[in-house]
Amino acid sequence: MQLLNTKFHIPKINKGTIVPRKNLLKKLENAINSRLVLIQAPAGFGKTTLLSHWIYGKQFKGDTCWLSLDKRDNHPLIFWSYVIEAFNHRIPGICGKAALQLQSVQDQGIEDILISMINDIEKYGNPLVLVLDDYHLISNEMIRDGLNFFIDHPIDNLLIIISTRKKPALGLSRVQVSGRLLEIREAQLKFSKPEMMQYINNFTDIALTNKESKLIYSKTEGWVAAIKLAIMSLNGGDKFCVDNLLTNDKFIQNYLMEEVFTTLPENIKTFIVNISIPDRLNLFLCEYLTNDPETGSHIQYLNRHQLFLIPLDDTNHWFRFHHLFHDFLRSIPAIRGGKDQQSIRNLHLKAFEWFAKNNFFEEAFTHALKAKRPDLAARIFARNISILFGEGGEHSLKPYFKQLTTNDVMSVPVLACYYFGIKMYSGHFETLEEMKILLNKGFDKESSQILEGFYISFVAYKSFYIAGDLLDTIKKCNTALGLIPEEHGSMRRMLEYMQTISYRYLGKIKPALELSRPNETDDLLMSTLTAMNRAGLDMELGHLRSARRMITQKIDLVENIFNTCVPPIYGFLYVNMGIILREENTLKESKKMFTKGISILKNTGFTELIIISYYEYANMLTCFYQFDQAHHAIDTAIKLAKQSFSWIENMLAAQKQKIWLKENKLSLIKPWADSYSVHDDIRVLFINSYEFLILTRYLIKTGNFQSALLILGNMIQQDQKDHRNGRLLECYILKAKALYLMGKIDAAMILLQTAFELSRNEGHVLVYTDEMESMEPLYQLCHEKKILPEYLYPHLDIFKKRSKENQSKQLIVNNFQEKFNARELDILKLFKAGLSNKEAAGKLCISVNTVRWYAGRIFAKLDVKRRGQAVSKALELNLL
Repeated sequence: MQLLNTKFHIPKINKGTIVPRKNLLKKLENAINSRLVLIQAPAGFGKTTLLSHWIYGKQFKGDTCWLSLDKRDNHPLIFWSYVIEAFNHRIPGICGKAALQLQSVQDQGIEDILISMINDIEKYGNPLVLVLDDYHLISNEMIRDGLNFFIDHPIDNLLIIISTRKKPALGLSRVQVSGRLLEIREAQLKFSKPEMMQYINNFTDIALTNKESKLIYSKTEGWVAAIKLAIMSLNGGDKFCVDNLLTNDKFIQNYLMEEVFTTLPENIKTFIVNISIPDRLNLFLCEYLTNDPETGSHIQYLNRHQLFLIPLDDTNHWFRFHHLFHDFLRSIPAIRGGKDQQSIRNLHLKAFEWFAKNNFFEEAFTHALKAKRPDLAARIFARNISILFGEGGEHSLKPYFKQLTTNDVMSVPVLACYYFGIKMYSGHFETLEEMKILLNKGFDKESSQILEGFYISFVAYKSFYIAGDLLDTIKKCNTALGLIPEEHGSMRRMLEYMQTISYRYLGKIKPALELSRPNETDDLLMSTLTAMNRAGLDMELGHLRSARRMITQKIDLVENIFNTCVPPIYGFLYVNMGIILREENTLKESKKMFTKGISILKNTGFTELIIISYYEYANMLTCFYQFDQAHHAIDTAIKLAKQSFSWIENMLAAQKQKIWLKENKLSLIKPWADSYSVHDDIRVLFINSYEFLILTRYLIKTGNFQSALLILGNMIQQDQKDHRNGRLLECYILKAKALYLMGKIDAAMILLQTAFELSRNEGHVLVYTDEMESMEPLYQLCHEKKILPEYLYPHLDIFKKRSKENQSKQLIVNNFQEKFNARELDILKLFKAGLSNKEAAGKLCISVNTVRWYAGRIFAKLDVKRRGQAVSKALELNLL
């Protein structure tokens, strides 16, 4: 969601005309010890001016977070997005966690976000003020409930100030009873007579009689807006008449019409009505709307006569009318009758033309719709759609599609292409039939070519995810690339992204690398897709550090551009970082990245990215031994895949087996494992390699070493040829594991030494710790022979599961000068209990050969030859 930065702009004040409100400023200064300030009064009583004066006067020594509300904020997600950004706008990142949570939350789940905000603000510690200006425009009950929750959980360093025209429907009784509510109402805001006179003297040189000033004060009752309007009338040369002055909206319009608007020169009247169409203005836009050569002079006149112009930036390049005056100006054509409706549309049309010409797409789009020209809105959308898609993917397009009818979209082929694309990427493959119908409608040659290109790209997408036909996918992507123009760069990059994955799964690493090269002309989305592609390839090649560097750079760039409102498509960057951190065995940080990435991705239409994210997340949770969460993650992915993405189900099913394997639930895996045929001529396709790596682990676990070695031999041969060191590393370790359990310890150590050389400079850890349970003795031997890389020491030590009791008994045994580790002590206890080698192996989930190996080490350390002797000696040395 795109947020307007101008809503966080604290309105400027004119020090030359301001009337110091010493009593009110003192109240605000003392309010720092309060929890809530409520400033409640009708329009025009100077609520905003008072707050601006207090802030710019620097009476408050902390930071002020300002939010100007409008009717469009009357939705919980929009409202809290702006509140969070108000904090982050002033203190970058202060509510970063809450902003992240908000991207995935539904309307009913605001409370967790508020808790995150409260915790983050309290943690910040320094004094803060949050100003909610024009809160009367908010009526949503869910926003009210959320704000009540926020107020009911006070933060010592936060003061909330609510400025409103009417009493808010908030539960303030508890704050009142605690004495921490400061209320400033109409009676306090209205000018005293001396203040009014000072205000009038600041604006005009006209001398008022005491009677006249009394009359103005009695009729306006200190209402600042009415006094200001009176001054304008005085500046026009007429005495002020207030006989029918009433304090309601009807009066405001009547009064502005009769006492302000009618007193203006005709050229100024025409000018301000014509420029009242847009929400923001500058000199050049005003000139275009009016065709008036005196535009600059007119704007100077408006500034000089204080006609409600409010700057939107520090340079005064952009400005707007005060809301009250703006609403009045917009109502003038309606007052004159329906005959002026066409002139309003014409003004909107001119506004559209200017904004479109100056590349302000969003405002051009809005004015086209207000001009009742959806055809122009559709065309300007089509002209900018590739740029929008390149910024934030389908998330950037959906708000505009919602404002157009299906007929509007289908009448512009480019729009139709992206519209169908959003549906396709969400797994709605039936969209192809709808697009096929559109192809036969006889558009011009250029439009027909684009339609055909996108159609073929969607067929390729279906071929990839439904059929898993990789060669056909590559072929169709090439055809589509020949038809889709270069200006649709992000869509073309997505085709190359699909081709890269296809080549990877075919085992063709070279063309995959060629397609993943960065291009200087890439937009943000394209360059990010390319980086993710290349990082995936680097990990396959074993280049973990390069992958990490690439993803880190992209995350930094995206966060710098979007701050805490990262578009959903970029959530996959965090998933990628989670994968890298997982391989480095930094599991807590990995989990944080996965959680962040998935929460962002949930709002995207790219279903396959969500599926892959859950699949990788399940793998990480399995490493964490969080099996229930891992099952939930993989089951979520399987459920999504069954809706449309057929061949991915095989990969997901294999991940399910891996979780059971870690849980030692071999009987659940057996039916799946039995469906594979392992023979001498077996050839493992890269697309199936993950399944076969899981199968290999199962075969080793169940003692079927020969079949495991057949599979691993096939994959090692492929990987050595292509230098695919990522999978090769895993294959070496699994083969070493099989050989070790077969009793071929020397051969296993040679393979491990080769693996160490591949991983030493890249920092792979998980691939070793994943096999810790049964490989610990072999790692210990490698350590003793000084071939175990030093970077692995802390990681391997962390994953040794010692009880506190065992840790305290790892002592040096008198004359033997040997340490007994946790596993050796466990085996000694089982020997004492009378278990055989086979029974001990079953109890510890290791092989019989491993038990024998440990027994040999124990006998050597204790200088004994039999079990009974070992147990007696251990008891004598207080090891048991």
